[in-house]
Amino acid sequence: MLLLMIAAQSVFAQKNYIPGKIFTLDNDTITGLIDYRNWKKNPDAISFKKSEAGEVDVYSYLDIHGFAVNNEVYVSAIIDSEISPFRANELTEDPALNIRTDTTFLLTIFEGRKSLYSNVNDKGNVNFYIKNGKNFELLVYKVFLKEGSYPSVKMENKKFTGQLKVYLNDCKNIDSQLSNLQYKQGSLTGLFNYYYSCVQSYPSYEKKKEKAKVHIGSLAGLSLTSISFESKEFEALTNTDFKNSVRPTLGVFIDFGLQRNNEKWSINNELLFTSYKFSEKYERYDNEANSYSTSIDLGLSYLRLNNMVRYTYPFAKLHAFFNIGMSNGLVIKETNSQEGVMVINTISNPRSGEIIEDVRKHEQGFLFGAGIRRANSLLELRYEMGSGMSKLVSLDSQRRTLYVLWAYRF
Repeated sequence: MLLLMIAAQSVFAQKNYIPGKIFTLDNDTITGLIDYRNWKKNPDAISFKKSEAGEVDVYSYLDIHGFAVNNEVYVSAIIDSEISPFRANELTEDPALNIRTDTTFLLTIFEGRKSLYSNVNDKGNVNFYIKNGKNFELLVYKVFLKEGSYPSVKMENKKFTGQLKVYLNDCKNIDSQLSNLQYKQGSLTGLFNYYYSCVQSYPSYEKKKEKAKVHIGSLAGLSLTSISFESKEFEALTNTDFKNSVRPTLGVFIDFGLQRNNEKWSINNELLFTSYKFSEKYERYDNEANSYSTSIDLGLSYLRLNNMVRYTYPFAKLHAFFNIGMSNGLVIKETNSQEGVMVINTISNPRSGEIIEDVRKHEQGFLFGAGIRRANSLLELRYEMGSGMSKLVSLDSQRRTLYVLWAYRF
């Protein structure tokens, strides 16, 4: 476990340099590679190099006019930042703004005759800005509690709607869009799109809405399955040491990358064919008058639907990933038999037919795994714990499966 933690820390410490460009204070553009961090809060500085083997330079808002990376454009700015508590359990009855001066890179949403920017500060507040001349003006919004109210009633300072009415006043119909306007990027984006349509113009830049990336592919590999039983009645099953079953597995998958996360988080869904088969012989010899021997054949084939959350982290040309999720398997083929004899006081009692009277046709499991991806090829080691094949209350069963999987996404 310690080695795993050290390895994970080593992976997470890696950089993520992808193509980008910086805009210098002399209005030049320099292309290269930027260490893209999928920033939850707007960055105060970035790491840049001109080539893979180039020297790394760190630029703050003082050093460059801005930069562009991963379809995002940032501009350097000195801004007023509203830092009042905004989470429901932290709200106060104080309606006054809590303003702090920050220096940062603003994310550009619209650039043109009318511009819109956003910033997420270190408190988690999302603030939006318009540009008047060279200055960035905070669009004012604050939520607070009505004084003395019980139960608590939320109040809103929506000064930003009045600011936008003045800012976008060359569109005569802009008032119709302000009444239900929300202090959210999607709502403000809709307003600015309406404005540019109203004035029959186009912005020089508009941040496009990010779409979830979808990858489909196939996978193949080997499964190593073990089973065990606990019961006071099923002597042969509980006392037999079932050797591991090694079988091939095949399937297809579809992976949905979540928005605004540089494909770090995704929802991975798989349809797999898996199986296991065990053939063992159990023998118990007490004396010439009492003994028991039987041959056991157990096996199930499944169509298994796996639903997992995947976290991927890049380092160099490889991507490490970790999965966790649930599996649901439907039995499509069953082997469940025994052939033997139990001798009690010299009387032979044949044992034949099904050894488990009620086999679970739908099995659920918990799975987790880790692997690496290079380009479109993936190699994964996965572990799954299933509820087993027995539905009988008197017979508890468990299944454990280790997978080695190779996948290719198209």
